[in-house]
Amino acid sequence: MTFAATPEERRKLAARFAILSVDLLEARFTIRRDTAGIVANGHVTAKVVQACSVTDEPLTATIEEPVALRFVDNFGAVEGEIELSDDALDTVPIDGGAVDLGEAAAETLALALDPFPRGPNAAAAPACRRGDQRG
Repeated sequence: MTFAATPEERRKLAARFAILSVDLLEARFTIRRDTAGIVANGHVTAKVVQACSVTDEPLTATIEEPVALRFVDNFGAVEGEIELSDDALDTVPIDGGAVDLGEAAAETLALALDPFPRGPNAAAAPACRRGDQRG
């Protein structure tokens, strides 16, 4: 299954994630059922524009992220500690009887964003001093 966010969806995602723009968001998933739920493996590709955390200049970034999720009905049913293996999947609750792969792609994008992007001019930007009204 392959899908891409529409221009309106990308605009809303940019606002939701407080970035300048989402120019591309595509996802590719394979889906299968196993004994614990529904497994979705795939890949998210995105092109975004974020503001430099120092200078506010626009910075373009390309995101390529693998995705491996298990959607389950009884998300909070297990109590106590659980040992996770190296191949353990992130577990996501099934919401309203449906698996939302669009939201999974959006959350993958959000987690892949640089929280403090710095452009090439960030090091040359003057440091703001306490009480400095110019910065």
